[in-house]
Amino acid sequence: MTENTEHKILEILKTEPKGMAALLVAKKSGLSLLEVIKTLEALIQQGKVKKKGKIYRAASHN
Repeated sequence: MTENTEHKILEILKTEPKGMAALLVAKKSGLSLLEVIKTLEALIQQGKVKKKGKIYRAASHN
C-alpha cells in the first residue's frame, strides 16, 4: 500500500459524501478489492476514513 493508493481512495471517497462500499471504491479505482480493503482499514486507523456498516466515507476535517 502506497501513499498514492491512499490518496486515490480518499479522492474517490470525497466524491460521495454519503460514502460507498469497498467494492464500488475498487471498481472506481481499478484496484483489487483486497488492496482497497487493506488501504481503507489503514486509513481508518489514521482517522482519515470512517466506517458505518459496509459503507466507508472520508472523515470530515472541520
